[in-house]
Amino acid sequence: MNSPEVEGSVSCAVVHGSTVQGSVIAPPSKSHTIRAFVLASLADGESIIRNPLLDGDGASALKACQALGAIVDGPVAASVSGSRAAERAGTIIRLKGTNSALVDGNVSIDVGNSGTTLTLVSGIAALRRGITRFDGDASIRRRPVKSLLDALFALGASTSCNPGGVCPCTVAGTLRGGMTTVDGSNSQFTSSLLIASALGRGDAIILPEHLREQPYVRMTLAWMRELGAVVHDDFPIRFHVPGGQRYQAFDKTVPGDWSSAAFALCAGALTGTVTVTGLYPDDAQGDKAILDVLRQMGSRVDWARQDTGGKDGTEGGCRNVTVSKTALRGVCVNLSDTPDLLPILAVVATQAEGETILYGCAHARSKETDRIAVMAKELALLGADIEATADGLRVRRSQLRGAMVHSHADHRVAMALSVAGLVAADETIIADVGCASITYPGFYRMLERIGAKVSVTQERVSR
Repeated sequence: MNSPEVEGSVSCAVVHGSTVQGSVIAPPSKSHTIRAFVLASLADGESIIRNPLLDGDGASALKACQALGAIVDGPVAASVSGSRAAERAGTIIRLKGTNSALVDGNVSIDVGNSGTTLTLVSGIAALRRGITRFDGDASIRRRPVKSLLDALFALGASTSCNPGGVCPCTVAGTLRGGMTTVDGSNSQFTSSLLIASALGRGDAIILPEHLREQPYVRMTLAWMRELGAVVHDDFPIRFHVPGGQRYQAFDKTVPGDWSSAAFALCAGALTGTVTVTGLYPDDAQGDKAILDVLRQMGSRVDWARQDTGGKDGTEGGCRNVTVSKTALRGVCVNLSDTPDLLPILAVVATQAEGETILYGCAHARSKETDRIAVMAKELALLGADIEATADGLRVRRSQLRGAMVHSHADHRVAMALSVAGLVAADETIIADVGCASITYPGFYRMLERIGAKVSVTQERVSR
């Protein structure tokens, strides 16, 4: 097996063809959780964050916010990381904000595997006196950040990074305001500038170039405005953020994660019937588009209102969504705003009649891995008729067969290949699946609960 990972013992998922049926709870949204932690850290007073993601990326974000001065009362991320506690609904974090007065002095932050933590916290680091040094794992050290750092520099911060525009990097304050462009292929860059600029000394004009993943910038704007910030925008071209503002403390429940729910929903579309609870149809998360794509492909999709006792705060209410197996047909899908759906849709496409074209997501090459190249390579090992293009994938209906494949330490690749194993003949082994807990703690227990024949073991993988 060819893979960039080093030789050694890794966790492997062993999956056999299965029919799945049952109900699962969507894990908390990573995107909402990290925005909640970052904004609560800046707010005036104590915020209450209900049902946050406390494993993986969520833990990285919480620790980063603590390093910059936020005070946390609630479960310590390190105590629940990797355990079933992180799967339980009802977890509450009380976070006392700094009222924009982040700690002084030099600070080092290890963001682990969390690109969202790196980008959003880099922005607020430009609000403090002192140098903040950011670093992370091997995938973080491959992800370009220079465009964000250049934009922060244009707004008054001091920045540096390694050759190639990657981590380790440093940020030091302070934001004075001004006008800047920024690479729009990574929406988190724009979100980072928006959140930080509201607390800068002067007004900022932010001009994203070819903004992608637009729903996630809308999510950021919704959070900012709900917490009292003013942003004037000609979306998605120009954003005017007055400086000298303040964020209000809040009490909010983190909704279910559509990106993670997509794996269970697609398992239902391919092999049985699956209901996912804890989702909101009016949520800003772009990956709720998975339902539109599955409908286009011929899947049966049913909604039912979920009784939350009137406690949820999202317009439209919490819902259950059920997806059932039907005959599927190939489609053309623009993933410009939803590149995280590429891995699982590539799997679904192998079972659809005709050809499926996934396009518009060249930025998927700059995620934890080059997801276009990786999915083309690993699904081909399973027998898929698949071709990588400059900005996506072409996939034709295929009979998948079991083989050993590799996640390349990418959580979405690991989960997508595991779903592929449900429809493959014989045994599929996915190497290095521990990364799945970054955004979906308990993913493999979830598959077991709905009837998948899956086990996770430690195996030695040689190159």
